[in-house]
Amino acid sequence: LIIVKDDMPSDSTSDLSFDSFETFMSAEKGNDTSRYARRDVLPLGKFALNVSGCPHASPYTEQLYQIIQQLVPSSYRLCMSLHNMNTQRMVPRKDYTANRLVSGTLQLGRNTSLVLDETQLEQGQLDTTGVRNITALGNLISWQKVDYDFNYHQMEFPCNINVLIMSEGRSLLPCDCQVHLRPTVNPPNLEEYLKTVQHAQLSSQLNKYRVYLTAARSLDYSISDQMTKAVEEDFVDMRKDDPQSISAEDLHRMLVVA
Repeated sequence: LIIVKDDMPSDSTSDLSFDSFETFMSAEKGNDTSRYARRDVLPLGKFALNVSGCPHASPYTEQLYQIIQQLVPSSYRLCMSLHNMNTQRMVPRKDYTANRLVSGTLQLGRNTSLVLDETQLEQGQLDTTGVRNITALGNLISWQKVDYDFNYHQMEFPCNINVLIMSEGRSLLPCDCQVHLRPTVNPPNLEEYLKTVQHAQLSSQLNKYRVYLTAARSLDYSISDQMTKAVEEDFVDMRKDDPQSISAEDLHRMLVVA
């Protein structure tokens, strides 16, 4: 990660601190929950990131998505406008008349990077379909599953989707980590500035990022007995000082990031 970061032009990370950049790259590395056992219903390794502070009336989210498209083999951007939420079919549905499965937006390929653009969500009322779609997105983020609709019953299908949520404030969807943008530069023309950053990346540099993201995703990991004991002792010490400072969910999240 340090090598990849050092190869980037200085302007390309001017809107992100190194910690934010590292978190962003960790999210884009994604997870491969199918390679590891799911503990009951808990998917191990998933890491959904919420990037808040995104400007509403600007091409920021679209330009960022175009950068992501150059880094990953498969991606999809979902604009969460009120109209889309109330009209789109998120989950696949069985059509018994035609005897076929009608596809849904969330019927995505393995390791797809799903970018949820929440900056497009305006004031209004979510109808029954909208509420159902928000629930489906929440289930995908939290449990890495999509409930296919067979009219008389639902069937769970596990998935492996890397989720990035872009929003103005904190997202209404669940996430594992939130990073709030605090830009250090304020260019007069944000669209041109972002295009310049995007085009500044040489093909050789882009290939390094792609190789890193692909290789890091497939690496095996292990935790030694000594490290397990050290983690347990640190967790007990933190809980001893302040029981409210860290929970089991916080520990799980830190282990995922590590």
